[in-house]
Amino acid sequence: MTAESYLKGLFGLHGRTAVVIGGTGVLGSAFCEALAGAGAHTIVAGRDAARGEDCVHRLKASGGSA
Repeated sequence: MTAESYLKGLFGLHGRTAVVIGGTGVLGSAFCEALAGAGAHTIVAGRDAARGEDCVHRLKASGGSA
């Protein structure tokens, strides 16, 4: 077992769903990217629909699920 596969098994979020309130802000979008990068299906919630759509497009472009 490699260190990478061990860490993914330990900290991976595949099969989980994360809801990020304030996901359209600077810090919230960073949380969205981190959670999606760990494998979580990420729901972006925020007040600005255009920034929310931009965040979702960035997540999907990087291989995440939103």
